[in-house]
Order: sequence, then C-alpha cells, then structure tokens
Amino acid sequence: MADIRVTGLPAATSLQDTDVLHGVQSADDRDKKFTLSDLNDYVGAVQKSGDTMTGALGMPVGSEASPSIYFDANTGLYSPGADQVAIATAGTGRLFVDSNGRLLVGTASDSGGALLQVNGNRIRIATAKTPTSASDTGTAGEICLGADYIYVCTATNTWKRAALSTW
Repeated sequence: MADIRVTGLPAATSLQDTDVLHGVQSADDRDKKFTLSDLNDYVGAVQKSGDTMTGALGMPVGSEASPSIYFDANTGLYSPGADQVAIATAGTGRLFVDSNGRLLVGTASDSGGALLQVNGNRIRIATAKTPTSASDTGTAGEICLGADYIYVCTATNTWKRAALSTW
C-alpha cells in the first residue's frame, strides 16, 4: 500500500480511553482498530492517572550542548555518565553531581574527594554570621564569617576563630 496523505480531517481533541482509533499495521497493511487504553497498555512505560504520572520516566542522557530536559536548546539537565546528573547553561556543563554524591561546581572531575568542590579562585559567603560566644549553637563543620574573624564550629556548640587583618 502506498503512503496516502489524508487532508481535511479535524484534529482529535479530548479523546477518552474508550474512543476507537484507526491505524495501519505495517506488517501486512491491514487496518487496525485500537483504543487509547489499548495503546497505553501497549506502550506501558508511563501510566497516567488524572494529571499525575506514576511509574518511572526514562530519558535519553543528553549532552552539554543538547540536554535531555531543556529550557532552551542548550540549557537544562543531562547525564554525563553512569549514575551522574549535570546542569548546563549556554551549552556548557556548570554543576555536576557524581556517582558518589559529590557536588562539583565548574568541573566534572573530582580532585580530593570532598563532597563540595568549587573549580574557581573564590567562593562567597553572602551573609555574615558572628557566633555570640565559643559555646554558641552550632554544628561541627559550619564556617561563618564576620568583619574581624572567621569562625569554625569544631564540635556541637563549640566554635574556634581566627583573626582577620589587612596587609
């Protein structure tokens, strides 16, 4: 059977699961009737319940220049490798989470094993916080910055500080 263009038919809107659709079975060019429910059962990967998707949604891995979930042609989410996810803007990978859960900013390569790695020559603490005393509330590992000191919480509610000075 030759390909035939069908024109002048109205577009289907507001289809119900029981509406009968027609198609051609390519193996033997026979007319095939099916419903949306049949088609959904055949596809099977995504189930619809109202406006909520249930089940897994598989996506292609994409790339920096062509993310698989995108906001414009070269800005969005992609997977640079097994068990990894990344965000690209302007076609360049900017933020990465590797297979060990490390957050890598500005680089896809871990160097040193830290959970946070920034590939740049500076980071910024936007809001100053000055603990009121060496026993102020804090969690080990917190770092705070004031006008005269940098503060590090070394254990629960235990702060140490180092003086800052100009040179």
